[in-house]
Amino acid sequence: MKWTKLHTVSLYTLLAVILLCCLPDIADSGLIQVMAPKIIEVRNATSGKKLTVSCKVDPGLLPDETVVYWLVNDSFIETAFPKGRVHVDTNDHKKYIQSDLVFKCVCPQDFWSNFACIALSPTGVDKKSIQLPEIKLHAKLLCKTRTVRRIRNNQS
Repeated sequence: MKWTKLHTVSLYTLLAVILLCCLPDIADSGLIQVMAPKIIEVRNATSGKKLTVSCKVDPGLLPDETVVYWLVNDSFIETAFPKGRVHVDTNDHKKYIQSDLVFKCVCPQDFWSNFACIALSPTGVDKKSIQLPEIKLHAKLLCKTRTVRRIRNNQS
């Protein structure tokens, strides 16, 4: 029987499944050193109309099985900001994954919130937390809410 492309793909799939199932056991035995995902950097940056917090992750041995996500005060971003005021943009590069937390506008409660970038794969997990520094923001970045107006009026 000739090996066709279908057989080759099936063989690779089978090997990948075996590797994923056995990798934790092999790592625990100490036979090989398994590199878990590692967060390289978490940083704040402002760019014109948006505030962005970036998380750069080295995915380790399993880049296709590595997931990077953000939490705010232990809740998913989509749950905490259902209207999309804050959203996540993730880009896969050759050697790393970059996940950006993008604020359309910033509200006072954002400065008191705890944001966490989490990298998760079958080989391990890494987590870094960050709080927004109370920096001077361009007026376009401030949320137009009653709370912000009240704070401004009280400071006047």
